[in-house]
Amino acid sequence: MRLYDLALNLSLVAGPLRLLDGPCPERDVMLGIVEHAVRRVSATTFR
Repeated sequence: MRLYDLALNLSLVAGPLRLLDGPCPERDVMLGIVEHAVRRVSATTFR
């Protein structure tokens, strides 16, 4: 289950980052999603 959580949260980092490569009108929202997902990845990895 921990591996699944890690994979899910990594995908929540990767998706918004891909959108930020282009002209994303909601940059602040996407960055917020990325920051939240990175915190979750850190919490999942360092338990």
